[in-house]
Amino acid sequence: MHQHNQIENRSLRNGKQPCRPCSRVYLFMIPFALILFGATIGAVLTAVIQIPTRTSRTATTVTTTTATAATTVTTTTSTSTSTTSKTTSSTSSSTSTTTSSTSRSTNFPIIYTQNFTFGVTSSSQCTAWNIFRSLLINHPCTSLTISGTNNPTGITLTNSTYATAIANAMRTNTAYGPVSSNGYLWAVGICGSADELTATGSVCTCTTGYTLRPCVGNSNWGGINGATCSASSQTMTVIFH
Repeated sequence: MHQHNQIENRSLRNGKQPCRPCSRVYLFMIPFALILFGATIGAVLTAVIQIPTRTSRTATTVTTTTATAATTVTTTTSTSTSTTSKTTSSTSSSTSTTTSSTSRSTNFPIIYTQNFTFGVTSSSQCTAWNIFRSLLINHPCTSLTISGTNNPTGITLTNSTYATAIANAMRTNTAYGPVSSNGYLWAVGICGSADELTATGSVCTCTTGYTLRPCVGNSNWGGINGATCSASSQTMTVIFH
């Protein structure tokens, strides 16, 4: 109080009144300052709280994009595998067709030619005869020729029907004939373990002429243009055209 009175006395001495209303204005401004400060703090806190939310959205977007890319890669790989499978399948079909076509092909002429020795059983010649017969598959033949050392030109059956029938009979080891053509009697019949081919008209006999019986099992294996039993050493040939 004493100091206050001194201030007032000085003011009075200077001709000035003390400013009590100013003190009241300052008191009223304090609440407004607090409100403004609170609003600023709230804005800052709001901004801080929103930052995690934005980060979360960004992370979600990245995850979705990655999943889509993975799906696309899987689809592309599946398509490529399917295409390869079809290609492999087409190649296998072409190979099978080629093999089938090759197995059915036949080459003519089909030739049997062997050397026979007087007084010797024709063993290896019989093996070759059986292989020769197996090659006479069921295809038309135009002609048949028998030749050898004693007649290199030989004799020829030009009737294609007879030639084909003789080939089939020899292949199946069955009898056929005799049939007359080109001045000879052509026939097939069993003599020993396999067919005999003759142009004498008589099967498994010693008739002179043209006969081959390599599988007879003894030295009477036939002959060309001469004896057909105990014949001299010679080469005998049969050709189907």
